[in-house]
Amino acid sequence: MFKKTLFVFALLLTSVVAGFSLSGKNSSLSRQAELHCSSALRGTLEKIEKLPQVRELIGEVLEEGPLYLKVNHERSAQFEGYWSTEDRTISITQKGNTTQAGMITTLLFELHNAHRDKDFRQLDHQAELGEINKRDYVKGIEYIEYENVLAVSTLLDEGIEKGYFPEASAWHPHKRFEDHFRFQKKMGHSGWIAKNYDMLMAT
Repeated sequence: MFKKTLFVFALLLTSVVAGFSLSGKNSSLSRQAELHCSSALRGTLEKIEKLPQVRELIGEVLEEGPLYLKVNHERSAQFEGYWSTEDRTISITQKGNTTQAGMITTLLFELHNAHRDKDFRQLDHQAELGEINKRDYVKGIEYIEYENVLAVSTLLDEGIEKGYFPEASAWHPHKRFEDHFRFQKKMGHSGWIAKNYDMLMAT
């Protein structure tokens, strides 16, 4: 995460190895034009779109602008994936040991980060104005991502139950945010967010 480009990295969870037609103004034609998906991710996208909630989620993200889904991006080597607000791109790391389950969970999580883009931007804006201190900024970003983890976990459970996703896709998030936050700090995730705060304050 650097300066005004917000990179929201895939989380390090205890269960993770370490991140249609639409209603309203979005027709399937406009969706096709606005959603740009790498061929390596099309199969994963098709799997998660079997859930209507995911199709709705993508539609809402597209209402804010085009969406790009890529793999093997040079900046995602250290993480399963991330959302970049500047170019509206989700980048997924595809390594030799990357599993289908891992691709599903990471793509779902980063789609939720994209959906919360306005909330991340708001915290960035507060930091730039000096209206929020570093600890509260980091905690705010982590809390948004924690809410996303809980939402993704629910979708994964449903996808597994319906036979859409492999059993290994399941996430088992911490039941309390405090425990989640402590784990993120231990794994260094919060440190990356703190660095972004420093960059924002320097602008």
